[in-house]
Amino acid sequence: FDEVLGHEPDPSDGLKPLVDPRLGDNYSFDSIYKMTQIAKACTMNDPQLRPNDGTWLWLVGWLVYAICWLVRSSCELNHGTWAKA
Repeated sequence: FDEVLGHEPDPSDGLKPLVDPRLGDNYSFDSIYKMTQIAKACTMNDPQLRPNDGTWLWLVGWLVYAICWLVRSSCELNHGTWAKA
């Protein structure tokens, strides 16, 4: 993650090549950046640096919200499963 997020001053230089090209420009870069930060936090080598259970649940909830926002025109969250609208 450091190689991807470490591009200063613009982290998009490291992240944009990793985004599925089929999305074109139909995504929020801010959401992609935040999801990458969450993934980095949850995979730290030192377990003491990883989010605790409460924080992890909040992060997963935010991640689901972000994904739903990214595809908001074609899906809805329905009883814990993804269903086409």
